[in-house]
Amino acid sequence: MKHLERSLDQQNQWWKYVVILLTGFLAANFVGAIPLALLIAARSMQGYTPNPENAMDLSAYGIDLNIGLILLLIPFIIGLLVIIPLIKNLHKRTWTEVINGSSKIRWNRFFFSFGIWMLLSAGWLGVELAMHPQDFVLQFQPLNFLILIIVALLMIPFQTFYEEFMFRGYLTQGI
Repeated sequence: MKHLERSLDQQNQWWKYVVILLTGFLAANFVGAIPLALLIAARSMQGYTPNPENAMDLSAYGIDLNIGLILLLIPFIIGLLVIIPLIKNLHKRTWTEVINGSSKIRWNRFFFSFGIWMLLSAGWLGVELAMHPQDFVLQFQPLNFLILIIVALLMIPFQTFYEEFMFRGYLTQGI
């Protein structure tokens, strides 16, 4: 079955979308935010205060930026852990059927699109560097960079997958 033809099966009632979107949103934003909220509360009790100009400045709480990135990405993992089983039970679809309507992932398309985005991003970065070199500062700290690479390679795919899964997969089949 093709991706958008899934919307024609008899599993597409509106209330299922409300349940999944609401449950996924609440789980991601409340349960997923618990680790960050607990750390901010603990740091506040230790005397750290928020930056009034930027409430998301985790360094004002003495939180390492790499740890902050992990904490900010946890809600996406929680969201996935909640919505994938709900979609399977309510809509009778596997996660691969939500992505492309079939039981397998077309990796050739994935890597082709990834390559295009890499080229576009590198091109844009090159243009920005050429036009505004004063906006770039090299502050290479090998240990922090290594930690950031590990965190980014492990955590950013969850955020990307969540967005693609929800918006280009699940909600597209509901329209």
